[in-house]
Amino acid sequence: MRRARGQASKKPQGRKPRGEFAPAAAGTPLWVLTISYAGGRTRQFSLRREQVDDVRRWLGNYHKLKEALEDICELNHALLRPDGAAPRRARKNP
Repeated sequence: MRRARGQASKKPQGRKPRGEFAPAAAGTPLWVLTISYAGGRTRQFSLRREQVDDVRRWLGNYHKLKEALEDICELNHALLRPDGAAPRRARKNP
């Protein structure tokens, strides 16, 4: 099972600096995978049309895995608390 994190999106291709479409590329979509990292850093990868379905499937796998890991963490936190005890607040040192 392959996993990828990020977002696949379709963007217009062939823009001129003034925001006009280049005639040869007008209406031609470009698929881009954007991945965000900690600290606000992002990377973009151009995708070929035949890669889009695979990348979407990988993104779905990533989101399912991330959700499952979050569920496991919640269960572990519940098991660490004594029965019926509310979560404790951190003490401030005087």
